[in-house]
Amino acid sequence: MYNRNNNLWELNFIRSIAILAVLAIHVYGSLLVDQNTSGTTFYFSMFINQISRFSVPAFLFVSGILAFWTFEKYTFKKIILKRIREWMIPYVTWTVLGLLMVSEFSLKKIGIALFTGTGPFFQLYYIPLLIQFYLLTPFLIKIARKKLYVISIIILNILGLIVFEYYLKQPIGITKTFNRISLVLQSGYFLWIVYYLTGIVVGGSYVNFKSIISKYSLKMVILGYCFSLIILFIDCYFGWWNLPNRTALLGFFRPEIAIYTFFSLLLLFKISSFFQFEVLRKIYMQSFGIYLAHLAIIILLKEISDIFFSNFLFTSLSFVLSLLISYSFTVVIRRTPFAFLFIGQK
Repeated sequence: MYNRNNNLWELNFIRSIAILAVLAIHVYGSLLVDQNTSGTTFYFSMFINQISRFSVPAFLFVSGILAFWTFEKYTFKKIILKRIREWMIPYVTWTVLGLLMVSEFSLKKIGIALFTGTGPFFQLYYIPLLIQFYLLTPFLIKIARKKLYVISIIILNILGLIVFEYYLKQPIGITKTFNRISLVLQSGYFLWIVYYLTGIVVGGSYVNFKSIISKYSLKMVILGYCFSLIILFIDCYFGWWNLPNRTALLGFFRPEIAIYTFFSLLLLFKISSFFQFEVLRKIYMQSFGIYLAHLAIIILLKEISDIFFSNFLFTSLSFVLSLLISYSFTVVIRRTPFAFLFIGQK
């Protein structure tokens, strides 16, 4: 087993880059959903949106690695209680704040938003999703130890496609119960869990994993990354002009995303030793707070003036402002007695 006391900079590096990618998706996505966006602004925004698509899969992958090590060290009860305290309290706080910001405050809407993760701050779906994965982690670790993970990943993918596409996403000839289930399980639950399970598998043999990565040259990994990126863009470009439902291209559930994520993770592991910048370490340290607060900042910027999202230049300014403000907020709130409400910890 890998020694957790070692400096796991590579995992922190991945999380710092991933949180920047999540922020980029939400900021530049505002331009893509605007039907009037065109020309250079459209193409630059689409480029950033697509290259950032590794973000959530990468978070789940790293979470799986860390979960394996955590469950090896602590009891199930202790882990779950700690995660509920650190994750669910700020989850409730930000869900309620989101409803207040959009003037949709009612006990019914609060209950639905909390239970399904579908409040105005839509990025919060990740917390109940991860809580569900943590509850399943002991079972997933058993799968990993029995070397059944390859078969399990294939089965989970097949089940995920069937359940998500045919039963949850577009119910045919059945009651609306499946729609309710889809909200509880979160979008693509069975597909998301593949990344998490893969992380658990890697966490159980981290030394071997690092050894395998070291055998591939940086040039080879970059070549694979560029190839996967080209495939991603080709699919997105032609799909954007030919598919009636363009929003599917702005999501994570495309085969090209899985391939792109694989090469993105390889590249990030390879280059992590070259980019040990203090600014990335600071971003990682405040990443949970940035994740929780950034969408509120984006909404506030939109309320202040439409100019912040009028073109690529001003949207890039909005990206910087959203990062700086959410980072500063996290640093400041961490020093107050209210830290547990907003970021779950000191």
